[in-house]
Amino acid sequence: MGLRKIWLAELAALLTVFCSIAAHANEPEVLTEAQAREEIDLVLARIKSEHPNPYWFHDARTWSKEMAQIRHQRGSISSIDHYFNLSRLMALATDTHVQIYPNPNTPGFEKSFPLRFRLFSEGAYVVAADNPYRDWVGARIISIGGKPIDKVIAELSHYAFADHPLRKKSWAVDYLLPHPATYKHLGLMEKDGGVRITLEAPNGAISEARLLETSDASFDDVHASGASSGYYWPKNWRTLDDLIDGPPPLSRAHLDRNFWYADLENGRIGYLQLNVPEDPEEGETLLNFAMNTFAEIANRENRPERFILDIRHNLGGSIGRSLPYAYLARASGFCCDPGNFVVLIGRETISAGSILAGTAETGAYAVTIGEPTGGRPNLFLGHTATPLPHSHLEPQISSEIYIGTDSADRRLYVAPDIPVEESFASVMTGRDIALERAIAMTAEEAQSFFPGDTSVQPWTRPSQSAAQSSKALFPRN
Repeated sequence: MGLRKIWLAELAALLTVFCSIAAHANEPEVLTEAQAREEIDLVLARIKSEHPNPYWFHDARTWSKEMAQIRHQRGSISSIDHYFNLSRLMALATDTHVQIYPNPNTPGFEKSFPLRFRLFSEGAYVVAADNPYRDWVGARIISIGGKPIDKVIAELSHYAFADHPLRKKSWAVDYLLPHPATYKHLGLMEKDGGVRITLEAPNGAISEARLLETSDASFDDVHASGASSGYYWPKNWRTLDDLIDGPPPLSRAHLDRNFWYADLENGRIGYLQLNVPEDPEEGETLLNFAMNTFAEIANRENRPERFILDIRHNLGGSIGRSLPYAYLARASGFCCDPGNFVVLIGRETISAGSILAGTAETGAYAVTIGEPTGGRPNLFLGHTATPLPHSHLEPQISSEIYIGTDSADRRLYVAPDIPVEESFASVMTGRDIALERAIAMTAEEAQSFFPGDTSVQPWTRPSQSAAQSSKALFPRN
C-alpha cells in the first residue's frame, strides 16, 4: 500500500474516532459507586470543616437523614444524577454561597432549552423564549410530565442554593427549569427526549405541548445575559415586553446599566437603581457616580422630598462599593425621618444586595417595599471552590461570617414594611406596584413602621416579625 493510501486510511480512521467522540460528547458520563461516594464525602467534609455554622438552619439529625437518602444509590451513577445529589447535599447548608452552579462544562448541562421562567403570585410562567417556543411566552405552567407544577417546584427546591426557604422556590424556577438535565434527573423526560407540559395561555385556553431535547440551545446562548433571574433576557428572544401594550415600567427600562438615576414627580422624588455594584466597562465609576449624584441632590435649592433606592435586581457583587449608598443617603439628609429614604427590595436582592438592605435600615432608617430579600442581612462569605477528582465539578463552600447589621439580628431575610408581591397581571399592564407604593406612601404611614424605640434596632420592628422564621408573607411562599 502506497504512502498516500496509508495516510488516507489513517485519516479515515481518525475521522471515525472523532465522529464517534462527537456523537457521544453530550451523553452523560458515568461515575462508579465508589467515585460518587468519595466525592460526596469530600464535599461533606469540606462543609463540616470550613463552614462557620453548617447546622444554623438544619440540625445534625436532619443532615443525617438527608445524607442517608443521598448515599443510598448502589452501582454506577450518571454525572447528571451525581450533580443533583451533590446539590441536594450542599443545599442543606441553606446558604446562597454554598453552591455548585451548573455551567457550560458541567456534564449534562451543555445544552439548555431556549426558555426562561418566573414565579409570580399567580404561578410559574414562561417569560422569554426563542424558537420553537416563542408562542409559549405569557403562558402559565399547569404541569410538567403529568406532575402539577407546584409539586415540581417543591421537589426542585431541595436542590436550590439560597439563604432561606422562600427564595429556594423562585431559585429553582429561574435556574433549574430551563435545563434538560433537570427533567432527566426527575424522571420526567420520555425516551424520545420529550417532556410533556400543560400550559394555560393568557386568554385562558389550556393546551398540551412538549419540550424537545433536540430543540435545545447552547448553555451560553440561553444565559448570554450573564444572569438567569429577574428580567435579564437574551436579545432577540420573544419576551413579556412584547406582549405589553406600551413600554415596560421605568424600573425595567435600563437593566443593562449597572446603575442610573432619574428625577420623578417633577423632582419631588429621587430614584436611583443599583443593579450591579461594579464599575462599568466604560463611563463613570460607581464611586464617582454615587458621590456626584448625592452631592448634586444635596446642593439643590429644591431637593427631593424622598429618595428611592431600587435594589430589586441586585444579585450581589462588591460589598465595599454597595454600602456607601446607605451612608451617602444619610449624609445627604435622607435619614432619620421614616419615609425620606425608601429601599425597594425583592427576591434577587441577595449577597451584597441583602447586606445593603440591612445597612440601609440601621444606617438611614429606610422603609422597605416589595418582596422579601433573597438573602440575609447577616450571612456567610469567603466562599472558595475546589475541583473534585472524578467529576471535576467545583463546589464552593463559605468559610466566614459577615455581620451586616448586628449579631442580634437573626432574620432570614429583610422583610418589606409594605409587602408587594410580584404579579403577572401587573407586569402585563406595564405597572410597577412597588414603585407606585413608594411614591404614594405618606409620612404618617412611614412613621408607623418605626414605633417606639425600634429605630435603634430596626430588625425588631413589627414588620420584621415574619423574617425571624421561614414564615410565608404571600400564599405561594
